[in-house]
Amino acid sequence: MTEHLAEPNPRALFVRDVFRQFFDARRSFLEILERCVIKGWPDRKAAVRVNFRLQELFYACETLRLDHLVNHSSSNQAAWGSYVSLSNVHERLNKGWGDLDEATLKNNDSAYAAMQTEIEALRPLIDPAALEEPFRMAGRDPELLTATQDLEGKSRELNQQLALSVTPREGA
Repeated sequence: MTEHLAEPNPRALFVRDVFRQFFDARRSFLEILERCVIKGWPDRKAAVRVNFRLQELFYACETLRLDHLVNHSSSNQAAWGSYVSLSNVHERLNKGWGDLDEATLKNNDSAYAAMQTEIEALRPLIDPAALEEPFRMAGRDPELLTATQDLEGKSRELNQQLALSVTPREGA
């Protein structure tokens, strides 16, 4: 079990909640995208599945990274107040994720370490040539077009929540 350096502040918990909603929306979109890609190209299912498994792992790792930051950060309201969009959060979890962050999380969370190992094992199996045409054709699928609009709408809604709630709300 990991130790907490401080009780997470309300803003950190709010940012985590909003990002989890985004994660759930992306995961739902990914399921639809995978179905649409395979629908027209069942012979490419193995290549498609590798690609989508990697995406699932990346999303899950981002969530664990954010949990780690929430649980191991100070209660500095200003730092958490700087996360006013999903892209801010995403950037911190990727470009802003340092070697010390990575080592600490791997050492404290065996599930995260296992996901990172699986990612490294799957990367060489990606076959971009096998995916190009299936993805292009899936882009015209009405089910995927609707799912894309839904994800864009959810992203706008969540970005507004982050931007409009720079200070924590009572009871949030």
